[in-house]
Amino acid sequence: MDASSSSSCAPEPGTGLDAWARQMAELVNRDRADPANARETRGQAQPLKWNERLAAAARAHCRDMIARGYFGHTDPDGVTPAMRVTAAGVVWQAQGENIAEHYGIEQAERAFMDEPAFQHNHRGNILNPRFTEVGIGVIRGPNGLYYITQEFVGTSDDAPGRLAARAQPRSPGIALR
Repeated sequence: MDASSSSSCAPEPGTGLDAWARQMAELVNRDRADPANARETRGQAQPLKWNERLAAAARAHCRDMIARGYFGHTDPDGVTPAMRVTAAGVVWQAQGENIAEHYGIEQAERAFMDEPAFQHNHRGNILNPRFTEVGIGVIRGPNGLYYITQEFVGTSDDAPGRLAARAQPRSPGIALR
């Protein structure tokens, strides 16, 4: 990965971080740094670096779900998250994705983090110390809901922790996968 495709999650002009994605990235890194989650991360979850290629893939997935009227990790043509990330030109050792359809950015992140600890779920993806980079897409749909895709990758074999499995749906009323 070249240096131009990843940066800190801190807001910087010209990085492609829109306000909603920036807000979500800050919430993700806050959750990773929260001492209350240290047992779960074994203190090894570092702040995620922003990856614009992942963000572009995430935004495209949100737009596709809205345009084609589905909600899922795998699109109607069978394209999976790993396939999208690879097609975006990202070389990875570990990969995960969270998706949500929700009324608000903070509420979606809270719903992810309200899932059981020490599980292969949205929370597990957010806190996985093996992930080192993130790209987030947030698109507001015509129904007023935010379609959110969080793409996570670990780009090094020596990243700490273990790979988290894809998250599963959690709650009726709000859509998370």
